[in-house]
Amino acid sequence: VVEYLYKNKFVWEKDLGSLTMTELNLHNITTHKGEALASIRSDKTALQAFSILHEKHISGLPVVDDHNRLVANVSVQDLKEIGHDASDFKVIHEPLLEYLKHAHSQKKFRLFSSDKPVHFHGKETLSEMFEKIHKNRVHRIYYVDSHDHLFGVVTLGDLLKFFLNH
Repeated sequence: VVEYLYKNKFVWEKDLGSLTMTELNLHNITTHKGEALASIRSDKTALQAFSILHEKHISGLPVVDDHNRLVANVSVQDLKEIGHDASDFKVIHEPLLEYLKHAHSQKKFRLFSSDKPVHFHGKETLSEMFEKIHKNRVHRIYYVDSHDHLFGVVTLGDLLKFFLNH
């Protein structure tokens, strides 16, 4: 669906593409099923992160530092990356950023990066944000302020609902 919308953006870009995320009110999508945005601090363990994903029935979680600045993203895919060897499973008790380094080193298509996850500040247009999602092949994009403090998340599902309603 993302590929289709991206390749056919000429259909929607004229009317919606130049509007900013703030103008479209997409920057206010900060909750999941009416709850406050879930996040986890970087000093917690991977096991704690996966527990939150399970409890909240979500597929991804922003990782923040002590000042609520976005530093990473953890997803259910990261659990799959530790492999089928039970000896690798012990890393789930490691601090989250260490776990992510290990899990991402197992991926053949993407290595762990110290760069923060894909994000936006609210001033980006819908076209620019969609380009970020398509180019980076992500399922969510985080809304941060000018100091990288986490405020929200927009998922592919949110964008698809938006397109269906317009």
